Amino acid sequence: MIADKTATFCLLDQRTFECEWQTLVTLSRHRSGHKIELFYFLASGWLDRSMSGVKDMSILQRWWGRSDFEKLKGMSGHDRMLLFCDRMKSELGYKHAHGWQIFSREVGGKVMYHMIHATDHDEGPKLMNRAYLNALKRREPIGRLQKDLAELWGNTGSGDKPK
Repeated sequence: MIADKTATFCLLDQRTFECEWQTLVTLSRHRSGHKIELFYFLASGWLDRSMSGVKDMSILQRWWGRSDFEKLKGMSGHDRMLLFCDRMKSELGYKHAHGWQIFSREVGGKVMYHMIHATDHDEGPKLMNRAYLNALKRREPIGRLQKDLAELWGNTGSGDKPK
């Protein structure tokens, strides 16, 4: 059992349609207070091709959680990401849901995924945006990271940990 005050996130890195919408519903309802944060990888780079190859439409219906999954076909990856974010807020009750582009390894590569972060914590989007921007550039020195975390937690250097 995960205590209500324990910071918790769930990484949902699937092979396109493995994570059914009901899994997100279950995670979002798991506890009171701050919900379990979701990190959902949406396979933007090949979603249309994958959807067209599915023979059993119940797979898409369980993944999308509704019968209107056809509207996703031909939609831009960015618009699909926004739709997921909207659903995470409206249907799952998250206060914040934002997406970030994950590119192929080539410089100037295409968007392969959208990493969608859903959270109830007001600092979550700020921290995620900072982490994302830092991931796009060279790694930040460990001393800077420790200093920033200490400021975030309100530490005074006494070794106190966040409560």
